[in-house]
Amino acid sequence: MSMRTKAEWDRHALEIARGVAAIDRSKMKPVQFVDAVHHAIVGAMYVAADGARPAITIRPSELQLNAPGLALTDTECEVLRMIAERMRRVEEARRAEVAPC
Repeated sequence: MSMRTKAEWDRHALEIARGVAAIDRSKMKPVQFVDAVHHAIVGAMYVAADGARPAITIRPSELQLNAPGLALTDTECEVLRMIAERMRRVEEARRAEVAPC
């Protein structure tokens, strides 16, 4: 478990909320905004795991749970899988934008 205090958690949550609220959605595609929100969620998971053995690794289209003692519900696992899949699609879209025609 993290050694952060409640005040530190509150400050971190406020920083994340301000960061997401500061995004100018009119200048980005919806998929880019969703990607930014997903990265904020994954970042929050890393903060939550601070000081603990890395239990969750998320890469595009891949989800790896490394902690046998970590109890995640099926719903939580599905949300993580959806985030990993979305990250994979965003990465593919970025590659397609850069690929020569």
